[in-house]
Amino acid sequence: AAARLRSQGVEVVAVAAHARERPGLAGARFQILDLDADPAQLRELERAPLSDPLLERCGAKLLAGNRIEIELDNARGRSELFGLIEGARERLHLQVYIVREDEFTAELAGRLEAAAARGVAVRLIVDALYTRHEVFGVRLPLLERLSAVEGVEVRAFRPLAALPGIDELKQRNHRKLVIADGERVIVTGRNLAEHYYVSFAERQLDPTQSWDRVPWLDAGALCEGPLAGLAERSFLAAWT
Repeated sequence: AAARLRSQGVEVVAVAAHARERPGLAGARFQILDLDADPAQLRELERAPLSDPLLERCGAKLLAGNRIEIELDNARGRSELFGLIEGARERLHLQVYIVREDEFTAELAGRLEAAAARGVAVRLIVDALYTRHEVFGVRLPLLERLSAVEGVEVRAFRPLAALPGIDELKQRNHRKLVIADGERVIVTGRNLAEHYYVSFAERQLDPTQSWDRVPWLDAGALCEGPLAGLAERSFLAAWT
């Protein structure tokens, strides 16, 4: 990563790496690797596996056989999202925290409807509270219309019918996944709203515009391989 940054003209002087002999993360010390003075140390770091304490804390295991592409651009994220939807053959599963009504989500809904029309089973989970869908009887019109489409199912995570307690307010669905046929998955920080999927290059800004017209800085990962199947199992558990 440091070499790639340098090739783009970024001045990188050192890499700080977690000292692997420590059994846990608490109180961890760091070693500083001088990029110029000790290239052998860098090569050794490249060969080292991911931090064992980090994997243990997450309850995670390394899983081989995946191809992962990271994107940091809203327009590219939009293109990959729409491409995943259009490439789905049998089923399309979406799980998201927030959905807003705007031009982007209207186009997205149209693409989901088109996928259903060609025989793709479309399932969408949204967080009830933060999407404001199935909260005290209120339903988001866009999701109401989408629910009426044959082949599309929409479910709200933990709907609210009465004054919520602290657990109901805090224990929400924050995942953002789009899974096609159990083979490809987008894992992202982006909610379904225009400011997450429009780039700065596409938007002329001025001081009078509201915050939701300003593009949001976020990222996503498109994964192909066994990870997609694990993501789908996670989705189906939430769906059930």
